[in-house]
Amino acid sequence: MKTYKNYIKFVDKNIKSIKPNSLIAITGATGSTGKALAYYLSYLKCNLILLVRDVKSGEALKNSLIKEYSNEVEVYYLDYSSKKSVDDIYEILISKKIDVFFNNAGIYHQPLKLVNNFDITFFVNFLMPAYLEEKLISVNQSLKIINTGSISYRYLRLNSNDLLKLKENNRTLRYANSKRLIMLYSLIKRKEGKNFLLAHPGISTTNLFNAKNKAYPKIFYIFITPIMKIIFMNPSKAALSLLKGVDVSNLDNTKWVGPRGLFHARGYPSIQDIKEGLLDEVNNTNLVGLVTNIVKEEINK
Repeated sequence: MKTYKNYIKFVDKNIKSIKPNSLIAITGATGSTGKALAYYLSYLKCNLILLVRDVKSGEALKNSLIKEYSNEVEVYYLDYSSKKSVDDIYEILISKKIDVFFNNAGIYHQPLKLVNNFDITFFVNFLMPAYLEEKLISVNQSLKIINTGSISYRYLRLNSNDLLKLKENNRTLRYANSKRLIMLYSLIKRKEGKNFLLAHPGISTTNLFNAKNKAYPKIFYIFITPIMKIIFMNPSKAALSLLKGVDVSNLDNTKWVGPRGLFHARGYPSIQDIKEGLLDEVNNTNLVGLVTNIVKEEINK
């Protein structure tokens, strides 16, 4: 709790357009940045729908938020690796008439594993969020949707001949591919006039690097993680960029929000340029067609 309150002055000074009593849904709400985001939004008098895989942790967070801020908080199970789970949440969200959908859930550095014939990283980080968002925006045109991107998108360019990366053994590149795709999808929707926004938390010591995820050998968590905690910023500060991403409403198609500073490792939020050819991919009609069609095909199954 103390770490969140260290940044309240920043919230008071810099977050201006988030309206009290807004109903905001957050995926990955019990993760390190998601939890911080939930606290900041509760402080701003928003009501929340926490979408989580660990309902017990979600309920604990809910009780803590209500005790501190007396806002309305609901908890629902969501697992992006299950299409049925996503369909169930869609029915709940359209009945709630949410104002903001915040897509913060994700997986990192996973071994290649197929889910419905897709790589699980592709499925969880891109396809299911885009599938859900496409359905939500079709019935609620005023909905504000914000996707959490990653600076790892710079590691590669999208390949229309290998969009799914089923032959890619490098786990980091498959993650980067999934994040570049959700970013491209966001820019495509923004170009269509939909209220899509993009933000990234920079490099922080999130739960993605927690030993329980078993993404790396044990030696990594013994020697590297402590160093990361010194070099990189804590999730409570990183979440400020995601909060500012929700706050910003009129970014053009070349911008997103993320931490300032070298390697985006320590700074406060700023509006930044999207680089590394992603803007060219938005204008690539063949690539855009492939990305949008794969989402539409999933909807029509």
